[in-house]
Amino acid sequence: MGKSYLIELFGRECFELLKGIKVEAGRDLLFLDEIQDCPQALKAMRYFAEEMPKLHVIAAGSLLEFVLEDNSFSFPVGRVQMMNLGPLTFKEYLRAKDLGALVNLLEGGEEITQEVHERLLEHVTEFMTVGGMPGVVSTYLLTNSYLEAERKLASILDLFTLDFGKYATRHAAHRHLTKLFEQVPNLVGKHFRYSKIDPESSNPARDYREALARLQQARLINQVHYTTGNGLPLRAEKSEKKFKIFFLDIGLLSTKSGSDQGDKEEISPLFWGIKAEQFVAQELLALQDPFIDRGLYYWENLNRGSSAEIDFLVNLNHKMVPIEVKSGSTGRLKSLRQFMMNKKVNLGVQISSAPFNLKGEILSIPFYMISELSRLL
Repeated sequence: MGKSYLIELFGRECFELLKGIKVEAGRDLLFLDEIQDCPQALKAMRYFAEEMPKLHVIAAGSLLEFVLEDNSFSFPVGRVQMMNLGPLTFKEYLRAKDLGALVNLLEGGEEITQEVHERLLEHVTEFMTVGGMPGVVSTYLLTNSYLEAERKLASILDLFTLDFGKYATRHAAHRHLTKLFEQVPNLVGKHFRYSKIDPESSNPARDYREALARLQQARLINQVHYTTGNGLPLRAEKSEKKFKIFFLDIGLLSTKSGSDQGDKEEISPLFWGIKAEQFVAQELLALQDPFIDRGLYYWENLNRGSSAEIDFLVNLNHKMVPIEVKSGSTGRLKSLRQFMMNKKVNLGVQISSAPFNLKGEILSIPFYMISELSRLL
């Protein structure tokens, strides 16, 4: 995810790089990388907090959740602050491309011309192929080649698969993890059914429930649970059994699905719709406080014969906000209006490729403005 790179960059910008000298509290930053390989080092964070409270300490690691679930491990509660790191957001991608002027335009609230609107949508389409994995973005910017970016993405996917040995347990066999991971492109954005993973399994829920939990723990997938939408907190009335899944990164999803690099015209409307929802899910997750996992939710009308569904329900500015995603620039909003009327919600959001517009109680924003939702609401 680029954790080490970001911390090293932060260290070089805010601290002086020193070698061969004694660490001094208040002056130096101590960086402990790949800390999951040495659980005792994580325990030592407690003593840094107690014995050297002025020392700046950052630790980075992967699969820490698996270390923490070990019954013999004692976590230094109250002395360590955990922070989740995700892929680059679309705004960060623009900055990486040295397009800070476009970011300033988005954040400044100025009117966006049709020409700039179309240009930003082109960058969105590009991002939907390249994704937000830092190493991949760096490769693409250096080579300007979708093929080189895809090779890098394929390499990351291979490394994930090779790492499954770390995820496997008595209840999550390696073969189940591999099979589930292979089926992810067919499962993203859809109502999750264990039978869709392996139709030949006599009891797919038994075989794959723990494997799904392990991939969620590893943050390779994100679950979006059904909730009744009766108000905040959304988690209070969520269903553990009804959910959808989304992948870690849209670039990884594109490569794993085998879609052609950046050629929107060749992508089926169905898969383009899935990519649109994946993009929105990533951007909405990035809007959340990195120290607090509030989760994402969706709603559907459970009455028989009804197909009404809201793609996402989120808590923004302490308000429940229903969001409907359209992969194109037009679409009916029957479900959104029905939800707003039934739940007495004053404002709904449509995310599509259409320009910014506020019409009645519906705020329509283009894909590239999701990061500005909190300001716009």
